[in-house]
Amino acid sequence: MSIETESFDLTFGSIHYAGTRLTIPIDDDEYMVYRVEIANHRRGSSSLVTFHLDRDDSCPEHKTVGQSASAYLSVDEAKQIMQALQQAIKEADDEL
Repeated sequence: MSIETESFDLTFGSIHYAGTRLTIPIDDDEYMVYRVEIANHRRGSSSLVTFHLDRDDSCPEHKTVGQSASAYLSVDEAKQIMQALQQAIKEADDEL
């Protein structure tokens, strides 16, 4: 199982959306995946960091299609989340 990474740069009217999308397989058959998007969401002079998490199940015999959640964060909020994530990664890495 490998993580796929792709960059995107989209404009919808006055909204510019650019960032990275990661597709992370959950099972060996790669039917179930997490998709994580982290992007700069800019409209005019205001800019937010968006975090979108999507769980998708494309296995033909399953009925659940997917679940998703999004957060629109200020730059300071995104920095706080990044610091917490870096700390959790460091602690987990130290335990290995």
